[in-house]
Formats: sequence, structure tokens, C-alpha cells
Amino acid sequence: SAAEVPESYATAVGVHLAPMLIARQSEWLRALYGRVDSLTVDLPWWPTAQRRGEYPAVELADAVLLSEAEIAGYFGAVSLRDGAEYLASMGAPIVAVKRGEHGSEVYRAADKRRWPVPIYPTSARDTTGAGDAYCGGFLVGLVETGDPLQAALYGTVSASFIVEEFGALSALHFTRAEAQARLAQLRSTLL
Repeated sequence: SAAEVPESYATAVGVHLAPMLIARQSEWLRALYGRVDSLTVDLPWWPTAQRRGEYPAVELADAVLLSEAEIAGYFGAVSLRDGAEYLASMGAPIVAVKRGEHGSEVYRAADKRRWPVPIYPTSARDTTGAGDAYCGGFLVGLVETGDPLQAALYGTVSASFIVEEFGALSALHFTRAEAQARLAQLRSTLL
């Protein structure tokens, strides 16, 4: 539980909350809010464990991340933009929608700005863990730049390494220089 979080966790530069029961996510969001520089949350959608209209305390996160399927679970047949705007109306300052092979879309509530972000072109062998890698990269990008578009690019690069091989440990042999090169290439596609 959040009551058991070691003090060192609460002073981290960034924390990402993976999908878990909504009550538990809200508990963690409340426990970490204001104690970490960047706090992101990956919304769960488990139709057997929750109902439409039930959300964690998204207003306490710096960014809310979820997939297209989770948008559909939460809101039904709505556009990505409408789903992101609804989460923003609930207080989410940044919403990033993971779209698998179609990249991602990021929405910033403050100025209603939206950015589609393509995937990094690579040979995918196993997509297991790509969404989680995106979330981790997104958090690093948010911590390092404070910019939601740059955070999405970091997430995209992170996911590109994971899909190239089997198993999470396979990504450990990639270097920061390789990640920076992919990031530069991906940025150039947005100009």
C-alpha cells in the first residue's frame, strides 16, 4: 500500500504508476502528489473490476497515459481527442494515448494543443512490453525536458528498442547514444 512507501521513493525525481485497481492508484497518487517532480499514471481498464465513470485521481498526475482500447473502455465510441479532452476536463494536464503501430497522440490541456507522434521505423519481432516501455520513456522525457511532445518522442524511442527483440532484458544492451540518435531521427520527421 502507499502507506508503506519508503521515504526515498517519495523524493524521487519521477514516478510512474502502472495499471492497478483504481482505488489503489488513487491512494498512490495522493501519497506521492507534491512529493515528486513528475508523476505519471497508466490508466487501467478492466471491465470486470470497474465501471465506466470510475477513474483514479487523474488531477494529481502530471500526465495520464492510456491506450486506444482503454479510451474505448472508459468512454465508448469516441475520438481520441474527445477522450483526451474529457480526461483534461477532470484535471489531467497532459494525456498521452498509446496507439500501438500507429504511434501515439499527446494532448496538453493548458493550451488544448495536440501532437500526433509516429512510431520509430524498426523491425518489430515482439511487441510485448512496448506500452510499458513507452510509459517509462515518457516519464524520463518529461523529467528531462518538461515538454509533453519531447516526452512522447522519448517514449516512442524506448518502445522501439523493446519491440526489436524478445524479452525485457534485451533492451539493456542499447546505449544512450543509440537512443539519442533515434530521438534525433524521429524529431526530424516532425519538422
